[in-house]
Amino acid sequence: MKRIVEYKTQEGASIFAEVDLPDAAIGQASASDKVVQAIKTFDAALDDVMPAAEKVVSKLRTLSPQEIEVEFGIKLSAKLGAVFASAGGDATFTVRLSWSRDTPEQA
Repeated sequence: MKRIVEYKTQEGASIFAEVDLPDAAIGQASASDKVVQAIKTFDAALDDVMPAAEKVVSKLRTLSPQEIEVEFGIKLSAKLGAVFASAGGDATFTVRLSWSRDTPEQA
């Protein structure tokens, strides 16, 4: 069942996200509650995916591209925080690297 989950930021602001949440996972919230409080702050939830994102970019930098673009989806979970979203059962990263050929003036 989809629920609205409230994530607090470190500054105390609220961020609301629609999350698939089984009734068994609601815990203290009743089925009639419209908003469920997330266990982690929004900042802490994003901290969960940062090491993987940083590692992908770090490894791609070893190829010395002029530009790196990494696209991935983040799925929010009331209990787990943030996880990489899946596509067909697999976590997916879309990577785009670019290099420019040297022009004769630069050679």
